[in-house]
Amino acid sequence: GWIQVWAQRSFSERGVDLVEASVRQRERVLVLDTGRGPIVDRQGRPLTGRTVRALAYLPVARRALPDDAAVRRLAAILSADPERLARWFREAKGPVFWRDARGRLVALTARQERAVEAFGLPGLRVFSVAERYPEGGVARHVLGFLSQSPDLVRRLYEAREREDGPQPPMVGAAGLERAFDPFLQGVGPTTIAYFTDARGNVLSGLGLRVRVPDNPFYPLELVTTLDLPLQRALERIADRFPLRDGAIVVLDAKTAEVRAMVSRPTFDPRDPYAAGDAWRNRALMRTPPGSVFKIVVAAAALEEGVTTEEERFFCPGELGKYGFSCWKPGGHGHLTMAEGFAQSCNIVFAELAKRLGGKRMERYARALGVVGTVGWAEAPFFRFPRLAQFPEEEAGQVYARPEDSADEGVLVQTAIGQRDVRLTPLSAANLVVTLLNGGTPAAVRVATELRYQTGTSFAAFAKQRLPEAPGISPYTAYRLRKLMRGVVEEGTGKALAAHPWKLAGKSGTAQAVLGQRRVNHHWFVGFGSVQEPRYAVAVLVRGQPLEGENQATRLFGEVMEVLAAKK
Repeated sequence: GWIQVWAQRSFSERGVDLVEASVRQRERVLVLDTGRGPIVDRQGRPLTGRTVRALAYLPVARRALPDDAAVRRLAAILSADPERLARWFREAKGPVFWRDARGRLVALTARQERAVEAFGLPGLRVFSVAERYPEGGVARHVLGFLSQSPDLVRRLYEAREREDGPQPPMVGAAGLERAFDPFLQGVGPTTIAYFTDARGNVLSGLGLRVRVPDNPFYPLELVTTLDLPLQRALERIADRFPLRDGAIVVLDAKTAEVRAMVSRPTFDPRDPYAAGDAWRNRALMRTPPGSVFKIVVAAAALEEGVTTEEERFFCPGELGKYGFSCWKPGGHGHLTMAEGFAQSCNIVFAELAKRLGGKRMERYARALGVVGTVGWAEAPFFRFPRLAQFPEEEAGQVYARPEDSADEGVLVQTAIGQRDVRLTPLSAANLVVTLLNGGTPAAVRVATELRYQTGTSFAAFAKQRLPEAPGISPYTAYRLRKLMRGVVEEGTGKALAAHPWKLAGKSGTAQAVLGQRRVNHHWFVGFGSVQEPRYAVAVLVRGQPLEGENQATRLFGEVMEVLAAKK
């Protein structure tokens, strides 16, 4: 009497709800839709989720197991291995979906569905199921993935558990899924449930119950700045190139919004750790930028008045100390500062760095926003301590230690983007946007709004100035854009001169150690068209041989062909 009447809702000192526990023990549940909010591109086209018709087995009792003949007939309908299908039936402890050998949900054709329904096997049903990450999905590194890690759930939702009740079973572990997890969680899943006795027999009269969240407002929908057709086209370009390790970032030249972001190698969000660190977004990883950093040095030198574009220098090929040399054997000879930028002359930029000094050079890197992070962030956001749209973004740097800025040997290596200089492709692309917008840095957005299911706005993410980055003068920004045009017209980017658009940019080659190998990381950053800039682009091709042409320049050209053809 005490257990069944008096203590049924608060049994023992732990307050166990025996009624709820007994229902859970007898209930068998199949999740048709997690209820997680959709993520869409800037035109409302879905980036996550598709609905498929999937086969489910509801093991209502052991006597319902099909015999060998039935299994073979069903295997023929599904074009499946009979032995694996028989094992699927035998090992089912509860309701399960039929999946392929890689664990992916199998979508039935209309013909297969009709054949299964005519088959008439007890416990075999076809349901409409929402698949979060369909086969062939794009922008996987931007979207991220979900995790059932108890430690991650506990860390992200410790405060929420105290305030709102139990923790969610799945949380966003990377990308937008992680950044907006509290808002995408929804109000509950859509499920099919039935009840059995201790032997697995269905309790008569209860039948199958469909549970659908009854809320016209939730889950929230996340609207991104991505352009789905463009994202898909650039992923095809990357795979055909092939881009095995690297990134492509395309930003809107006026708004600093991400129109496309490609990272390779790719990964399966349903099993993200199977391919090592392939899930890590290369566009957000900091990497030595090589001569791309000369844009920052040139900005500082022009803004501070320590040189002009017409000043003449002499490059003998060697600085004469620190083992520092130009990339061109024998040197460039006599050339102007503008020619030194176009030809990426190391000696010219070592001389400019010595005139500037280490601290001034770093100050301009901060002013242009390449030190620290550039992604949109706000703190606090609603009742959450901080919202960062790129939670995995790594911070750029110029020096590893403050005292290094006074070391001339470090200084000249820093001037050419070596030593401890680190940039992300995202910050490099945003540096170009800064120059296109008169020298004023803006924070990069990849999401613009959270919406209720009714279409009304829940929260909007307004354009932001990049904090603690005052920028440079519009005149200096104009002079830098002109220097970048020279790179394509007569410098290291001359291979792009015949492009359908008139382009401008800066190449970079950074020596690095990757694992046990000495390699080059190839960069190209720039914009198009010169007459009417629409896009700022950064391309990084990692882990290239020490000899050979800059592969990022070629890939940049292919990316710009896609962008030029876009209406």
